[in-house]
Amino acid sequence: MAKYLVNWVNDWSSLLANGDEKLSVMLRIWNMAKQDLDRGVMEDWGMNEGRQEGYFITEGTYEDVAELEIKYGPYVHFTSVTPLRTVLQVLETYVTTPEEHWSL
Repeated sequence: MAKYLVNWVNDWSSLLANGDEKLSVMLRIWNMAKQDLDRGVMEDWGMNEGRQEGYFITEGTYEDVAELEIKYGPYVHFTSVTPLRTVLQVLETYVTTPEEHWSL
């Protein structure tokens, strides 16, 4: 399975100006993230202090990531999805790739 770093941003523009409604949706989204962490769907989750953006790390297929995007929409938009590789995977690539193809 692949591991992904997903950067996200909150978008509250579809909410009414009612502060109670906004707080209710924010708490629901954050509780969903906590449940996904507890169930192992996400390995890590973080939010930038004072900003409505952050990241999470998940393991699965690209389709699994797309399902998460649907789950958290329309209030959370994924701004980038980056596949991650372990140090062992990186080393294996350089050991099996001829040196003339290295871009170092």
